[in-house]
Parts: sequence; C-alpha cells; structure tokens
Amino acid sequence: MWDDHFHPRPGQVIEYHNFRKEPHFSTYHSHIHCLGEGRPTIILDTGLPFTSASMDLVLEQYNKTHRQRICSFDRFGYGTSRSRVEKLSHIPNGWNDSPLASHTFARMLDAMNISEDEPVVLVGWSFGGLLIQQYISNSHMRHRIASAVFIETSDIYETHQFPEEFKLGINSFNNLRFLTPFGITRFFGPLGLLPLESGYPDSTVPQALHDRMARDYHRVNFAEAALNELKAFHHIEERVRISAGKGSDDQRIPTVYYSCPNNDAKDRRVADLIGVDRDPIFMTTQAHGHASCSHYLPFTDVDGVVRAIEAGVKVA
Repeated sequence: MWDDHFHPRPGQVIEYHNFRKEPHFSTYHSHIHCLGEGRPTIILDTGLPFTSASMDLVLEQYNKTHRQRICSFDRFGYGTSRSRVEKLSHIPNGWNDSPLASHTFARMLDAMNISEDEPVVLVGWSFGGLLIQQYISNSHMRHRIASAVFIETSDIYETHQFPEEFKLGINSFNNLRFLTPFGITRFFGPLGLLPLESGYPDSTVPQALHDRMARDYHRVNFAEAALNELKAFHHIEERVRISAGKGSDDQRIPTVYYSCPNNDAKDRRVADLIGVDRDPIFMTTQAHGHASCSHYLPFTDVDGVVRAIEAGVKVA
C-alpha cells in the first residue's frame, strides 16, 4: 500500500496459529507496537472503530517516565493485522472461533514472548474494555491477567439501551465498505463529513496523531472490520453473561475504572456484572480537576489515562 511504504507504522507484525487449527482461521498476523522492557507488560486495547494509532499518545507518554513494557495492537481487520482469510464475516463456528476470542488473544501473548507465568496488565478503552470483560470472564484466561484497567469502558447492556444507534452504525459501516476502495473517504474526511464516531479523527485530535489515524481509516479493510465488530456485540454479551462471576477467590483480579463523572454508575455496574474484581478502584476525570469530559480520553486526557494505568500496575 502507498501509505505503508511512505508512512510505515512503528512496531512489527507477528505471526501465530490458532491451536484449534480451523482451515479458515489457522494463521494470524497481528501488528504490535511496544516501548520499554520492564515487567509487567501492559497491553492497550483500543475502542471501536479505532486502530492502535488511537492509543499512541498514551503509549508514548507512559514510556517517557516508566520502565514497563507497554504495547498496543491492532485487532484483526485493522491496520496490517489479519487472519488467513480476509473476510472477517466468515466465522466458521460462531463467535467462539472468531479472531477476538480469548483463546486467540492468549496465542498472541505467546507470540509476544509473554510466558504463562508472566501475568499482564490489560488496559481497555471503550469497546476494548468490553473485550477485556470477556477475557476476565474466561476462567482459563484469568491467570494470565495481573490487573485490568477500564477507560470509559463499554457496558454489555448498551446493546439493548441503544438499539437504533447500533443499527445506524451497522448500516453506516456497511455502506462505507463499498465506498472506501474508491478513495471517496479521502475527500469526505477533510470536509468534516466523517464524524469521530465513525473512527475518523476530528480537528480536536493533535495533528501528528490525526494523520496516523486518518491513514488507517482509509485502508480498504477498515470498514468491514468495524462492521463485524459492531455486529459481534451481542455475542460478547452472551459469553460474558454466562461466564461472569465464576471462579475461585484466588482468581480474583485487581481492577481500575477511569471515566467521566457521569459514567461512574456504569463502571460500578460493570464491576458487579463481572463479579471477579478484587477491591475495584474507581477514578473519574473530575477528581483530577478536568472541567469538561469526553468519551475519547486517550486523546483528550492522556495524563489521566496514564494515572489510571499507574494505578493498575501498582495493584497488579
């Protein structure tokens, strides 16, 4: 791709295999970007429909003053991360076999040379937080998680509270995936016709980050990846509901929640639902003197997100 050649994303692409060896999802390629070398490793999981570039400010700011290895990654379909089959809509045996399932995430940790006895700190913003809820709800995955940090995390109940918004989002990405190959989005973005909710950075995003996110947005597979993730919300909800709260006391995980003040009640509801938190810590932007608040904290409140990660590392 032209943008890849002239503006390569930092990091590397790692290859690994699904232990189930399905014919359509046997080989995975994940783009990861890591800074630092110390333990525990911190994994940043971004929101929908954003690529790992959206976490760059947090990753770079944290690395300036801390020794731990901190990494972001692109989920399948975004950036240069993909499975052997390009069409993510082809999931042979349902959500459990999709590239976002817990067992596949565990394979990615193995490929990053993170051993079973080296628990990681997971940091999830928005939809990324919802995925971490799924990982935590899997009792077989829990021993690999030292702590979890939720940044303005999504709530599985949102799929029922906002049905029209989800339907509108699905229709939008469904249409966008036919337009992207023709380069039409390159004209829409600068004209302000692509809202931030669609994954395109607006004028409030710092210019350097704006350019990185815009390049990822124009990739031909971006819209299809976002479409399939949005459709998967209900599948995640089902899996979290079935598994949440299961496990012995020694499997409980320290958690930190960081959000806008108006979402504090939602954070507590998520904590109750997961049911495996150990003395959860609730932090809000208001506590740090942030007068206004936005869902897009990785862009608008980098220092606050870093403080939440520090809290997560401290209790790990």
